[in-house]
Amino acid sequence: SVETLNLLSKLFTSKEMPPKAPQQLSCYRCGLHYDPQYESIFKTTNKNTCRMAHPASMVQLDESIVHKNGIIRHKFTCVRCKRMWFSENASYQELITEQTGSCYAGSHCSDTGVVAKERWQQTQE
Repeated sequence: SVETLNLLSKLFTSKEMPPKAPQQLSCYRCGLHYDPQYESIFKTTNKNTCRMAHPASMVQLDESIVHKNGIIRHKFTCVRCKRMWFSENASYQELITEQTGSCYAGSHCSDTGVVAKERWQQTQE
């Protein structure tokens, strides 16, 4: 309960147990600022999650399917993450991330070496 927490917090002075100072790190993958204290274990739903869209250079149009009703559906695949989706838009640039999902959703990264190995800079446009 809140009362119990208040009582427990009075047992320790701020000298004995100082509050953790917020940190502002910059994610070298997505460019956002974040505090690693608040990284989420729920990688797909938390606003503190690092998300990267499918790089347009890595998206390929696999095939176009004409249905009996005349609607053309296009099958796309992201070569990078292997995700596949269908759309009535023939151009990937017209699609938004909510329709295609993220190419990457996970922890932010402040290590330039890790991001360099992932080669995100080479795929950004």
